[in-house]
Amino acid sequence: MPSMASPAHASESKHLLGIIDSIPSLIHTARPDGFLDYFNQHWLRYVGLALGDLLGWKWTAAIHPEDVEAIVNRWRSSVASGEPFLHEARVRRADGEYRWMLHHKVAVRDMAGDIVKWYGSSIDIEDRKRAEEAQQRTEFFLAEGQRLSHTGSWAFNPAGFDYWSPGLFELHGLERSGKAPTVEEYLALVHPEDRESVVQEIQKMLAHRSGFDFTKRIVRSDGKIRRVRCVGVPTTHEGAFQGFVGTAIDVTEQEEMTQELRRREAHLAAAQRLSRTGSFGWSVSNGEIFWSNETFRIFQSDASSKPTVEFVLSRVHPEDRDRVQQQFDRASRDAESFDFEHRLQMPDGSIKHVRVTAHPSRDSLGNLEFVGAVTDVSEQRRAEAVIREREGERTRIARELHDTLLQTCLSAMLQLGVAVESLPADTQSKSKLEAILQLMERGIEEGRSTIQGLRSADSSPSDLVVALSAVRQEFSPQPDVDFRISVVGQQQPLPSTIQQEVYRLGREALLNALCHSGAKRVDLELEYADSTLTMRVRDNGRGIEPQFLDTGREGHWGITGMRERAKRIGGLFKISSNANDGTEVLLSLPTDVTFEL
Repeated sequence: MPSMASPAHASESKHLLGIIDSIPSLIHTARPDGFLDYFNQHWLRYVGLALGDLLGWKWTAAIHPEDVEAIVNRWRSSVASGEPFLHEARVRRADGEYRWMLHHKVAVRDMAGDIVKWYGSSIDIEDRKRAEEAQQRTEFFLAEGQRLSHTGSWAFNPAGFDYWSPGLFELHGLERSGKAPTVEEYLALVHPEDRESVVQEIQKMLAHRSGFDFTKRIVRSDGKIRRVRCVGVPTTHEGAFQGFVGTAIDVTEQEEMTQELRRREAHLAAAQRLSRTGSFGWSVSNGEIFWSNETFRIFQSDASSKPTVEFVLSRVHPEDRDRVQQQFDRASRDAESFDFEHRLQMPDGSIKHVRVTAHPSRDSLGNLEFVGAVTDVSEQRRAEAVIREREGERTRIARELHDTLLQTCLSAMLQLGVAVESLPADTQSKSKLEAILQLMERGIEEGRSTIQGLRSADSSPSDLVVALSAVRQEFSPQPDVDFRISVVGQQQPLPSTIQQEVYRLGREALLNALCHSGAKRVDLELEYADSTLTMRVRDNGRGIEPQFLDTGREGHWGITGMRERAKRIGGLFKISSNANDGTEVLLSLPTDVTFEL
């Protein structure tokens, strides 16, 4: 016969169900075979369904479609094994919103160990899931950001590392094991030459418990060497030291760029120093001026000071100040390039000549600014002044020679000619006097050539090849001399002071070859190369005796003058000669101080 529950027991069960229905928890039960047979009132209100809509396996209608298969499989597994059921799935609330819940069921067994009932509860964990997802997103973005920026984070205490981020493993070329390396393993990754300094940094930071920032090299597993910057700060809890947290940044590219920039800056500074040219920037709108180190040197100003237009004008020579101010005003008003020379008066009273060149541009806001260069041309101007003084002296000497010695010789020759004409033709004295007249005539011709050479230096030849080609006609050599000029490389312009000296030296060498060597052929070659300008004058004449190759004959100054000219312009001069091969005169000049840029 079926057992009958006592009225007292039925009343107790009814009372217990009333309590379960009244508590704000989601309670349910199931039979041993997994058939859900009870949901409390809070469950029914939560999903907005009747009990009959959930019994058995109908409850899956309240589960998110994407979660049904997983939760059913997990429930069947627990029913088969008797193991507690614990699973997360989304449940559709009465207002239609799905929310994450943690579902938990445990089995109740009889004395024989058989399951007689499953009791379960569900807890709304939506807020926790959202927090977890937010944390996962944050961790993902952090890991991705570290990967893209080649950075990683770490935590360190006196016992060693207790955390390495995934980005830090990747930075060192290691697998993401999740376990931070020991100090010994970490030091093995450091470049051998930097290892000792890293050990000292670790000892220092532990001893002083202060922040640190240093850069070291590491050797990755693939053999590549990278530069890593480590930055850390100490952490405390309730005033007690806990350790350090920090970051590591791969700065290899930045370090290489910095080193390359420093090399370029050093090369630029050296080039500016050698060429005596400084650079500057001038923002017209706010008056700010930026100078390179060489510009500070030219103006004899402290590199730590801030240059201004007023300071620039204070250095300008008083006689040039108004003109420079007008140039500045015109440039800032018309936004046009400028290129002019003026003088500077230094605090010690010395004078410098400078050339200023600049071009306008606009910044991102459209403000006018200039970028330019200032070149110290004082040496060139002093050299030109010396040359002008020498040219004036040469002109004076030529004039004096013409008006005194040459005129006197001409007068004597004319008078002697008259006397010779009056002598009988067959007298021995007449033939001797005629020979003397010929010598005097040749001496006067050479004197005229010398005066012409002195006066020809008053102006620089516009074309070196054309000017040297004209020497043959100027001195009227023997008509059977084969005179040739050749140019090797691309002819380039020379500064006027250099070109004058090259022309005069070449002219002197050609004069000797055309008029005094007895040569049948004379060659002049100009070679324009990357590193040198070379001029050669060759002839096949009688040559020069060895004892005269250095200084020339007594009373003759041609060879000495050529040597002096070559030395004055920083050139190499060489003359070689013998009786069989004639003479070769060579002048070699370095192009870095010769060609105009």
